[in-house]
Amino acid sequence: MRKGDGLGWQGLALLAVVGLAACGGGAESEREGEGEDHSPTGPSAAMTPTPQLNPTPASTPDPVATPAPTPTPAPTPAAASVAYEQDIRPILAADCLRCHGQFGSYAGTMAYVVAGSASSPLVRATQSGGSMYSHLSGDRAGKSALIRSWVLENGAAQSR
Repeated sequence: MRKGDGLGWQGLALLAVVGLAACGGGAESEREGEGEDHSPTGPSAAMTPTPQLNPTPASTPDPVATPAPTPTPAPTPAAASVAYEQDIRPILAADCLRCHGQFGSYAGTMAYVVAGSASSPLVRATQSGGSMYSHLSGDRAGKSALIRSWVLENGAAQSR
């Protein structure tokens, strides 16, 4: 090679390798430089793309691939519909108030009720064999079951 011929292929190759190494380009330099500074002020700042002001929205998931949520089971109609004002107060007014005046109000009744508890005094007294069961008029078993359902399954709700 003569002096006036320029860099030649070896010079160009060396220049390319040095240029790639300086810019952080090439597959080898990517793997080797994983722990290096890539901050906006670091050596690769010139190659870092500018963040978009209005990025494109993420794609929505395929509705076929997304499983449907499992619905919460609804309470049974009988359990959901028992309330003091509509169902229990009439039973107590007909069968209990003449001797137990405290059952005339919701607050008075709640003194004998532990919501959700089968050992609630009102439940025990009105169940078959309980102290008040024989004083229930008409369908004793039905009234006893309704009171039990009100206390255990409905949390002794005052009204619907």
